[in-house]
Amino acid sequence: MDLQLTGKVVLVTGASQGLGKAVATEFAREKAIVYISSRSEEKLAKAAHSIQVETGNQQVYYVVCDMKKKKDIRALVQHIVKIHDRIDQLAEELQNQHYY
Repeated sequence: MDLQLTGKVVLVTGASQGLGKAVATEFAREKAIVYISSRSEEKLAKAAHSIQVETGNQQVYYVVCDMKKKKDIRALVQHIVKIHDRIDQLAEELQNQHYY
């Protein structure tokens, strides 16, 4: 299925495992440029590699971010925007956390 996501810059939070990782995998399968984030660098590195292998999309990157910390969120967004000038899609895996 072509969802016209080729080259779109996507950020998926809470994506080192579970539903977030599954969402990121589908974006990668659609040839998006995918950034995944969570608090665990070790889990993120494994998840990014796994998604790359499964989808063949090498444009899967990870950035450690604690979504409870505004400075981390700001740094995450600034990092992606500095490289790509935009974020086209945001997918949040909130996992019963209260961010707002």
